[in-house]
Amino acid sequence: MQNKTLKKILNLICVFMLTSYYTQCKKLNLLIMIDDEPSLTISNFHINLPQSIEKKVYKYVVGTIELDDVFYKNLSSVTSENINVDFGAIITDKVSVSKYSINIPKVYFNQEYIIINIFNLDKKKYKKRFSKFSKNDEYYVIIKSPASMKFGNQ
Repeated sequence: MQNKTLKKILNLICVFMLTSYYTQCKKLNLLIMIDDEPSLTISNFHINLPQSIEKKVYKYVVGTIELDDVFYKNLSSVTSENINVDFGAIITDKVSVSKYSINIPKVYFNQEYIIINIFNLDKKKYKKRFSKFSKNDEYYVIIKSPASMKFGNQ
């Protein structure tokens, strides 16, 4: 009898802990496209808030990223209009990890979804199309959300 009661109490504690964890996280619908294909291998996804010294790594799963409540509280207090995001991605025709640094307007984090399109300019197809608009020689970025689009390198 005591064993059953103990198991019920442990189960309730586990459920409570999991529930409290998931209520403190918010999933952001974020899709990273590299050269017209969804990137499946994103690593070291950092969101750098301008006033914060700390660089926090977030887990990116294709189409979503989990952000904690502390991040959202800090985001609302940020005076900067852009938030810097850094990450690495393995591209199918390259052996090494390509690193990207992108400035996303703060208002995009309140949107239903964000799509980040990255076009590597080392590919002839994209160099011809975007090199005249590009500020750097490596890649060109287009950020989309339901409300707006942002063109240009960061």
